[in-house]
Amino acid sequence: MLSALARLPFVSKMRAGQQGGGNRRFVLALLCVASFASTFNIFILVPILPEVVDDFGVGIAVGGLLTVAFSLVAGVGSIAVGPTIDRIGRQPIILAGLVIFAVSSVLSAVAPNFWVLVATRAFAGVGSAALMAAVLAAIGDYFPYNERGRAMAWVFSVNTAANLLALPASAVLADTVSWRLNFVFIAAISVIAAAFLWLMASSSTRSDDPNAEKIGFRQAIEIVLHERRTRMALLANYLNDIHWGIIFTFLAAYFTDVHGLPLSLAGIPGRRDQRFVRHRQQHRRSAR
Repeated sequence: MLSALARLPFVSKMRAGQQGGGNRRFVLALLCVASFASTFNIFILVPILPEVVDDFGVGIAVGGLLTVAFSLVAGVGSIAVGPTIDRIGRQPIILAGLVIFAVSSVLSAVAPNFWVLVATRAFAGVGSAALMAAVLAAIGDYFPYNERGRAMAWVFSVNTAANLLALPASAVLADTVSWRLNFVFIAAISVIAAAFLWLMASSSTRSDDPNAEKIGFRQAIEIVLHERRTRMALLANYLNDIHWGIIFTFLAAYFTDVHGLPLSLAGIPGRRDQRFVRHRQQHRRSAR
């Protein structure tokens, strides 16, 4: 596949070192794909969680560990990724994040039990930590100052689109075939983006200052946490993520369990709605 991609005209030009607006647009497209994969991965379980826990025979509260595992690793990992990006570069980190997404998604798609799925979701959190920080840092590498605002706007627009598409898209895929197909979809786009990024390695243009001082990991963390405003911003961001994580994780289950609504109204359309409603109602009656 790599050899076939390498023969594409625009890839050959970039590998030959021909830079310009077209090359930057392609780089931006890759960054947007990487950002889309990361954001889609965050919300992928929202509409399919009731189906996942039903297949594995665990409670909905235990099913929330799938989100906890992903988010906890991604949050802690982001702190470590920042200094690593500065030391080894943005492109290797983005490539590593995409590869981790591909591998973890394949493992999630074939997970034989719930706890294996928890482990693969935690592994996917490593990829998310790598991608989100590196994508934003890469914009500064590939784009001049007067173009960075537009590039960041595209990336954040794609993030918003992923938020809007993740719920209905994952629901449609789950209803059409299986909830496992969602992870196959993420693996596919991650592999494609990683392949193009690998082929671009020889034509990358970085704006790093080669004479810039390299600082150690511990010193970098101390610099980040030194300012009180920075610490408060980090805390606010974590609290915001916790808030939305709690709401979205159990949203579909809340509407079906508490109000008895069909899953189609909670974001999961399809012919399995009544089966799930009956299952939830029976579960509530047996719990009483």
